[in-house]
Amino acid sequence: MRLLGSYPPTRIARSQTTISLRGGYLVSREALLAVDIESDPQNITLTSRLDHLTYVTLLAYEKGIKPIDLQNSTFSTKWGMPSAIFFTTTVLTSIGYGHLIPISTKGQIFCMAYALLGIPLTLITIADVAKFFSDRLGGKDDPFAEVAANRRIQVIGVLMLYMAIWAWIFIRLEDWNFLDSFYFCLVSLLTIGFGDKVPTGKSELDVAISTAFLFIGLVLTTLTVEVVGSVAIEKMHRLGISDFFKGRHTFAMFRKIRPDDSKELWFAYVPKDAGRIPYIDESARDSVRNAKLFDY
Repeated sequence: MRLLGSYPPTRIARSQTTISLRGGYLVSREALLAVDIESDPQNITLTSRLDHLTYVTLLAYEKGIKPIDLQNSTFSTKWGMPSAIFFTTTVLTSIGYGHLIPISTKGQIFCMAYALLGIPLTLITIADVAKFFSDRLGGKDDPFAEVAANRRIQVIGVLMLYMAIWAWIFIRLEDWNFLDSFYFCLVSLLTIGFGDKVPTGKSELDVAISTAFLFIGLVLTTLTVEVVGSVAIEKMHRLGISDFFKGRHTFAMFRKIRPDDSKELWFAYVPKDAGRIPYIDESARDSVRNAKLFDY
């Protein structure tokens, strides 16, 4: 899927845009430098040419081209096979650093269609792999068995160690300090993708390393959410619902109905078996087990 998506953007995005923007940038800069300040005491010409240079620079920036690239006569495009593969990786994982974008209309249309097809497949695959390891941690005999507390701590530790190791690797590859590298790893694996720190991907090997980091790391992140988050959500369900139905919750006590001093109506509008209705993220076994807590 990544190789399929990497070739068309490379072909589509290579256009005359960079060449035309470079020409406009160089002409505007030379015109600005040629302004005679003495013959323009009110700086009308200077202001006009400075505005035009700023406009060309911002126009290039919107196209994903930096001013330093416009000054480089050998620069033609950021699109190559390594950068395109890394771009499709960030699209499929929904990270989207924003450092590389399709410029042409055809490239944008292809990117949207590719994302609509590829992102669900990628996320489902990552979730399935994480679920497989989560079931192994829970126990081979009972896939619904709750992961032990010490194993949950181990999963969190493995994720943090994974980010620390890769932070050290990116220190060597990108000449970053440890804080920048760890920041990049954390932002990437949480799929935030600010784009202020992005691997350069100068060679196929660098792209392969970055791609492996992202996919393995996303599996670990999903696994951590699976084994830690599911337990936390289940406990919140038990705490909130059981207290609600048994009247121990503060807000539940305020909703007690007392028509007179001799009689209490306790949540008359709530069915007695409401506690047996499972949540959307709750298994059938958990529903039966939790329902016993809600009987009153």
